Amino acid sequence: MIIPIYNEKETIAAHLRDIHRVLDTFGQPFEILAIDDGSDDGTADCLQQVCFARKITHPYNKGNGAAIKTGIRQAKGRIVVLMDGDGQHDPKDIPRLLEFAENYELVIGSRSNKGSQSLPRYLANRFYNWLATFVSGQEVTDLTSGFRIAHRDKISLFLPLLPNRFSYPTTSTLAFIRSGFSVKFVPVSMHKRTGKSKIVPVRDGWRFFLIIIKITALFSPLRVFTPVSLACFALGISHALYKILILNTRYTNLSVLFITTGLLVFFIGLVSEQISMLRYERLQEEDRL
Repeated sequence: MIIPIYNEKETIAAHLRDIHRVLDTFGQPFEILAIDDGSDDGTADCLQQVCFARKITHPYNKGNGAAIKTGIRQAKGRIVVLMDGDGQHDPKDIPRLLEFAENYELVIGSRSNKGSQSLPRYLANRFYNWLATFVSGQEVTDLTSGFRIAHRDKISLFLPLLPNRFSYPTTSTLAFIRSGFSVKFVPVSMHKRTGKSKIVPVRDGWRFFLIIIKITALFSPLRVFTPVSLACFALGISHALYKILILNTRYTNLSVLFITTGLLVFFIGLVSEQISMLRYERLQEEDRL
């Protein structure tokens, strides 16, 4: 169990006790890793009250993703459960996700209640889910959920790709899907968080968008390059036809520029696809090792 924590002194002790209570009912060995990401509000003192958790402290704030990577590297179990430390996720949902852990390499707790999110954030998440569904070719119902279960050996393959800040769920979800691993979305409940969210909507929203494009370009480049290529090519053909058929003049350099750009983008996509295949082969080799 990996819990990234940053300035959560009001809720973290109770949250960890709830998690321990749920895991203790399984009768199976487990460990809880509390990763304090350089908190400066007294969270470290609260963690000292929780004797059953293994505590790891960053000397300064590196980011939510960095805390997750630290936890995965330090974890000893075959299965890792990732859950935010702000108390929004209900530990009672852990058993429901674990039911799918043997058949799926990644199980994601999909937030089903809109009421736990502000309207702008809810609409932004809907857009990201749609975009991720398009670029990955698989339905994505909650791209940014930090509540997930993964096979440690599989998610370890993608640690160099995971950003240090808040978008590690986006990166890991798309990386698993595009690598051909089985991904399951399971509806879970969400609580209202205590305190202020550390996500800045405009700044982090733009980061999420760029990460979706970046991961798609890494694992399935033609999903990005083909639409851009077709759009440029269509603009060039349309502009040329407009000049010839409507204005009764010759096509111009602008038409040629759009058509040429479309062709270049497409061929760049083909080269990128070949590079992506090499990445797949390397991941397969590391997976066998």
